[in-house]
Parts: sequence; structure tokens; C-alpha cells
Amino acid sequence: MITMLWLFSAGSGALVLWWLGLPSLTLVLLAAAFTSIGILDPIAAQSGEAPLFFARLRPVQMVLPVVSLLSLLPIVQTLK
Repeated sequence: MITMLWLFSAGSGALVLWWLGLPSLTLVLLAAAFTSIGILDPIAAQSGEAPLFFARLRPVQMVLPVVSLLSLLPIVQTLK
């Protein structure tokens, strides 16, 4: 439940940050949210709160969005 609230808050916060004209912080917040999925889903899988295959799948799966978001940082900083 806490993970879901964190991810919802991160998504909402990203929308607000983008609206406020802070795209760099938006990308960092979204990268942090995806990183937390890669960390928290294996923990949830080990405790039985998520399917067991999440323990191996999620960390590998979340590398792509994190790298993609962070690679956009130099591009977004030139838009200012």
C-alpha cells in the first residue's frame, strides 16, 4: 500500500513539477520512482505480496526507463 502511494505521489509530483517548468526535477523524480520499483518489487516478491518472478524481473526491467529518463537530462537542460 505504501509503495502504491509513493508511486502515485511521484507521478502526481512529476506532473506538478513539469507544469511549474522544472523538467530536470521531473525526470529525476520519475527515475527515482522507477528505481524504487526495481528495489521494492523484489522485496514484495520475497514476502509473498507480489508474484515470485518479480524478484528477478523487475530490477532488470527497470534499468531501461531509468537510463532513458536520465539520458534526457542534458537535452531538457538545453530547452531552458
